[in-house]
Amino acid sequence: MADRFASGVAVALLAILLAIVAAPLAVVIAGSVLDPGLLGLSSETWRAARHATWFDYVLSLYGRHLVRSGCLAAAVVVLSFGLGAPAAYGLSRREDAFARSLGALLDAPLAVPGLAVAIGLLLAYPRARASGATLAAGHLVYALPFFVRAARNALSSGGLPELEEAAAAAGAGGLQRFRRIVLPLARPGLFAGGLMAFTISWGEFNVSFLLATPSTQTFPSALYLTYTSNSFPVAAAATTLFLAAAVPPLMLLQRIASPEAAAFGEAA
Repeated sequence: MADRFASGVAVALLAILLAIVAAPLAVVIAGSVLDPGLLGLSSETWRAARHATWFDYVLSLYGRHLVRSGCLAAAVVVLSFGLGAPAAYGLSRREDAFARSLGALLDAPLAVPGLAVAIGLLLAYPRARASGATLAAGHLVYALPFFVRAARNALSSGGLPELEEAAAAAGAGGLQRFRRIVLPLARPGLFAGGLMAFTISWGEFNVSFLLATPSTQTFPSALYLTYTSNSFPVAAAATTLFLAAAVPPLMLLQRIASPEAAAFGEAA
């Protein structure tokens, strides 16, 4: 009886949580396709007759920002692989105080406000802002810890040092060990880390708002402008476009979370 009551309470709390999260998103998405009058926004009028939908209007204004965000997120993923994969491999082979200290140092930026990170990058590399390099670095500061943690957990869960030692004792060379042990073990974590790096970069606002220039401004910054300078339907359409790119990677990340254990077992 107590277990059934606890389950009912848990389900009720989950339903409340989903309503709190889903209701605002549902209103925003509805506002991007419905007549504003249906939402009680009688003052919202369509003023761009040459555009068929709110989405066309948003794309005409902020399409370049959308492309920039996609390119920047892709670049952050590539940089995360290039820097994070070797770091994850090195950390997964050590369980001493030095490795723990390095891991904590890598995670430290997550506790620092984006304002401080942005100002630090501006002061450290003032000439790199125009090219967008400081903007990419700001995104990487927040994406890299998640990437390294995902890859490191994948490698550590499979007992990498023991497997490599056994393979080396059996006569496997470095390339064979990488292809048959390291890569299969790391693949789920690398994939998950890449998805997290993409979604973090795609949605990063604080650093982007401070580091971006007019020629490097990203879509989250443009999204903010739609809510401050445009009507609600325009902002709703921009939000829907933002979610259309953010939700699929998150859903894919949830889908691969459960098969990870099976992938580790196959690799071992």
